[in-house]
Amino acid sequence: MENRKNFSLMLKIFFSCWLVLIGFSALAQDQWEEAAGDLNDARLLIEKENVLELPTKAKPLQKIQKIEREKQAAPQQYAIDPLLLSLPAINPDLDAAQLRKNPDAGVPPSNAYIKAGFGNYLTTFLEGHYYAGEEGIFEYGGNIKHLASSRGPVDGKNSANSNNEIGLFGKYFLSEGIVKGNIGFQRDVVHFYGYDTIPLDAQFDVDNIKQVYNIFDVGISFMNDDPLADVHYETGFDFYTLGDNYNASEVNFDLFAKGNYEINEDSRIEAGLNLIFNTKNDSLKANRNLFLLNGAYHYQYDQFSLKAGVRLAYNGDTTFADNRFRIYPDLHVKYGIVENRVAVYGRVSGNLEQVTLRSLSRDNPFLGADIPLAHTDRQIEFAGGLETAPNNKLGLKVEGGYSRVKNLFYFLNSESDQAKFDVFYEGSSEGILNLKLEASADIGPVKAVLQTNFYDYGVDSLETPFHRPSLTNTLAVAFDINQKLYLNLDVFHLAGLEGREPVTGSIVELNDIVDLNLKADYIINENFSAFLALNNILSNNYQRYLYYDNLGINVLVGATYRLGDFRF
Repeated sequence: MENRKNFSLMLKIFFSCWLVLIGFSALAQDQWEEAAGDLNDARLLIEKENVLELPTKAKPLQKIQKIEREKQAAPQQYAIDPLLLSLPAINPDLDAAQLRKNPDAGVPPSNAYIKAGFGNYLTTFLEGHYYAGEEGIFEYGGNIKHLASSRGPVDGKNSANSNNEIGLFGKYFLSEGIVKGNIGFQRDVVHFYGYDTIPLDAQFDVDNIKQVYNIFDVGISFMNDDPLADVHYETGFDFYTLGDNYNASEVNFDLFAKGNYEINEDSRIEAGLNLIFNTKNDSLKANRNLFLLNGAYHYQYDQFSLKAGVRLAYNGDTTFADNRFRIYPDLHVKYGIVENRVAVYGRVSGNLEQVTLRSLSRDNPFLGADIPLAHTDRQIEFAGGLETAPNNKLGLKVEGGYSRVKNLFYFLNSESDQAKFDVFYEGSSEGILNLKLEASADIGPVKAVLQTNFYDYGVDSLETPFHRPSLTNTLAVAFDINQKLYLNLDVFHLAGLEGREPVTGSIVELNDIVDLNLKADYIINENFSAFLALNNILSNNYQRYLYYDNLGINVLVGATYRLGDFRF
């Protein structure tokens, strides 16, 4: 049975790669003789770790290290959420096409706008943005967002959800540098609707199955802004508090510093420090402090680039008794076989990744009480691949990697309440194989990004890698039709998901997820535009997590009003 499953997955990977290569070859047929270029910067970006980087002085020999396309005045932007180990849920925003209009498209830049919409499931949407300031003196602005569905896929209001955010930001320019700051509040509401039966008692209160996450965050930093300085640096702090509906709370204070020193045109040194003070409080209180230090030497000459560094980590989590101090390599090498067209690369790296109640609730908001927390120890990773840009229209990247990871988290339905999830960790070191294919195209009014990932988890204490996909395919296509109609088409596909029935302990194979979404924005005039968002167009009744049916097709229609040069 297991062999047939693996063989089926490998067939899916083969056909995914085959279709990608055929499709992009067809797109390139008429464009192959264009001027030489590089991989599309707009291709899907995968962030497996938070790397703090500062700008450096431009070097004339940076040809393969930084790959850029032809510049546009205001390039259209599009993105899809990476479906990687962090397991973001398949719940696309009911928003309009996220495309930036060119200034010459008949729509002048706006420093303020308001969007509003309404959809099925009694969905309401409101978004606003404001920006003002004096160039080189100060800048400030704010954002608001509201997205709520009063009814959901199961029992109406019992599966309602909402997201509300408000934030302010600002910059102040000094002669020595720039002071930046931000402050915000976020409130997310979900319901535990993955139950087997709900009490029929007339006194049943839907608030008993409601979960609320309240998050307040603030950050301040200072950075020097002299582009010709040999030393660039930034220092500051990020702070947040989180509280939920079940008396769990979390406080996180991250004091950071980062910088780099320019040795010469070919090399530089960079370093970073994070002192993270974290406290989680539910039935028990735990201090989960984490101290991270990294340093690296960068060198580039012609088609060769090198990063050689080390990461140091100290795990101050009071739930850990041993092995608090860790050292990881940070080695990256790239060589351009054909200038600006073909490059090979390899890396040996590792890292201790912070896992918090906030990060877990982003992946799966249906968490039970007293969730155990442990930082993910990516002990070592070996990876290598090839990237090519045959012309300025296409990009292709193929990569294979193997890593040893400890304390990787998995979600399982609780034995006491199947609607809530417990978190389990693989305590021993497990091997993870990852094969990846990325492709991008930028041909006329059409831009496309596709990624395929195959994973094989070497779990030991668990029967299977619960709720982690073994195969993911993501596709984003953006269209600009006469600079009046802007379209985004997104497709998500996940396979290999498995859960565990909490009473019998039997493994449940979840159906493949295929989620097709379309977003459109039509420009009426310089102040108004109309938008339409269609999510889960195929109306697949899939489950990202066991017992949690997803919404069927959901529709949102609305309008955007741009306030022009609006100022208080």
